[in-house]
Amino acid sequence: MGPDRPAQREPRENALRTSRSDRRHKPKMERPDILSCNICLEPYDDKTHQAKFLTCHHSFCELCLCHLMSGLTLIECPTCRRTTTLDNAGVAGLQTNFYIDFMKEEITKYESPQNLGCIKHTNQPLSFFCQKCETAICRDCTVLDHKEAAGHTITDISVAESEQRKALDKEVKTAQSALTEAQCHMTQMEAELCNLKLVRDKALKDVEKAFEGYAKILEKRRDRLTQDITDMCSERQRSIIEMQERVGGCTKDLETTIDQCMKTMKHSTIVKVVGAKAGLTNALEKTATTTTKLDLGANHLVFDSKAGMDDYKAAAEKLGDVLFNAFLPSRIEFEPKDVVACLPATVEMRVFSYNDEQLDGQSIHVIIYDRYDTIIESSLTIDSEKNMNVVFTPQVSGKHRFVTTFLGEPIRGTDTDITVPSNNPVAVIGQRGDGLGKFLCPRAIAVDADGNMYVADTGNRLIQKLDKDGKFLHQFKIDGGNDECSTCDLALCKSRGNIICTETVVGQNMNPTMGNTVVSYGLDGTLKHKFVNKVMKCALCVASNSHGEIIVSDYLVHSLFMYDHHGNFLRRIGKPGTFKHPAFISIGEDDAIIVSDTNNNTIQVFDREGKFKYRFGKPGHGRGELKQPFGLATDGDNIIVVDSGNSRIQIFRYDGAFVSMVESADDPMNQPRGIAVGQDGHIYVADRDNNCIKKYRYK
Repeated sequence: MGPDRPAQREPRENALRTSRSDRRHKPKMERPDILSCNICLEPYDDKTHQAKFLTCHHSFCELCLCHLMSGLTLIECPTCRRTTTLDNAGVAGLQTNFYIDFMKEEITKYESPQNLGCIKHTNQPLSFFCQKCETAICRDCTVLDHKEAAGHTITDISVAESEQRKALDKEVKTAQSALTEAQCHMTQMEAELCNLKLVRDKALKDVEKAFEGYAKILEKRRDRLTQDITDMCSERQRSIIEMQERVGGCTKDLETTIDQCMKTMKHSTIVKVVGAKAGLTNALEKTATTTTKLDLGANHLVFDSKAGMDDYKAAAEKLGDVLFNAFLPSRIEFEPKDVVACLPATVEMRVFSYNDEQLDGQSIHVIIYDRYDTIIESSLTIDSEKNMNVVFTPQVSGKHRFVTTFLGEPIRGTDTDITVPSNNPVAVIGQRGDGLGKFLCPRAIAVDADGNMYVADTGNRLIQKLDKDGKFLHQFKIDGGNDECSTCDLALCKSRGNIICTETVVGQNMNPTMGNTVVSYGLDGTLKHKFVNKVMKCALCVASNSHGEIIVSDYLVHSLFMYDHHGNFLRRIGKPGTFKHPAFISIGEDDAIIVSDTNNNTIQVFDREGKFKYRFGKPGHGRGELKQPFGLATDGDNIIVVDSGNSRIQIFRYDGAFVSMVESADDPMNQPRGIAVGQDGHIYVADRDNNCIKKYRYK
């Protein structure tokens, strides 16, 4: 009985300890969710999980915001979807939420553990911890009840508390990992149930379809038997009618012969009697011969429904089969391969069953949503090694959601987010300066058939020529008789081999203020022709069509002016109200005139005669929306727009439908202006305030 007594007292002691502990604790404040990041659920701290404010005043930890940024300059709030623009400091430059730090300090005061006294030894604090018994003890306990000589290991209470917290933290993480794994299994089993319902419904539809086919086979057999019966009876009927007609003919002849013989017996001579007798004999013989050859046969027709019944039953028993011959898709893995915005991309896809068996992806399709929730066209391909690949062209950078469907329905728990990197320059040409190949506020660029670049170096009042690799070749000065005179645009007149540009006063701030002169230079910089139109106030940009005609945009008169190659005025296109600060011009199909209507945030298209055709674009920051569009270029299929206010390039089809955008997030553009398409399939952008030319792939 002795050894049992402590076991009986222990619950009572624990209960007593608990009751005293409860009386000594201060009221505990519950830790609100605001003290934890809503993304990773980790509590905020002053290190990697420091709370940072977004523009919308929602807070998340610095680590999660870094993951959301993924190299971009914008962060979309996971709560309200409002975007926050980052400066050069990135996430670290966001304001810290010090209110959360204050709340943590206040709650910690209430949550700090109380130094409870020993139950057995009055007024003795619990200063030690027995490792063997896993209980807090006082100094007297170490001498009386928890002697080290008896195998008890005693440690300081603070050390033990730290060790126990670490052990508990380890167990919690293990439990969280197990919980995550169990939740994953639950999700996969839910997907299995949903997919099982899908294959069941499909199998039932297949059964219905199959038996419709079986029924058609039976109907065909029924129709054949019906036709056989009809044909056989018709043949027999025809035969009987023919025999009936023959007998009827003989009968009629015999009746006629008998009537003649009756008359002959009464009134005719012996000669006629003998003749009548012979005729009657012939008629009798003919009738006898006809009736003797009659054979109606067996005409009792019946249908034998039992014929082939056994074979039919045996075949019916073997029609169709129900098989569990494959696993259902339960888990999807995606691995991006060379994924960049605007360019053809491939994402490797692997489909697994619940048992981790890799499947062939039968009846699998993928739907891709970009960050604007627009569905991106994609296709599934299988390479020579039987790997599945999702092939698509991302139109924008940022998060793309991959939704995998099986038999047309999404597979639960398999949605995957893949971050598409921004399309960044493949080359940066030039830098700020006034030396050869250096620029100061370059505003326009043109590329010839050999890939040579002609740059309107506005700040240096030059036109510079570079080869396709960006190596300096030649330059000449814009000399308008004024130190502040330069050019903001240039065009290559292919039909005449000239460089056409405007002479514009730009001043010290490099902004155009006035100009009414158009100049034509040879490719070597030799002045060939110059003309003035005093109606123009700020001739800004210029273009030349296939007929050598020159189109000039006037930024202040809000119109286009069209001249022949000699400078003779042809027509004026538009007026205030039609345009609001028209800028760059590009020549499209059939010499269509494409104009960036800068302050209307739209692109307008006219035919060669200046008749309005259509417009596209609207103010905004989304896909297909514009803010101060400037440079324009065409490549035969697309219209490429410098969306300067949004620091990006947008590509549209000729009808104005959005195609893609070049955002250059890792090397942002700063007030980009002119643009040109090279023969090598790249676009060249005059990045004005970065004082360089940037080269991009865009398709």
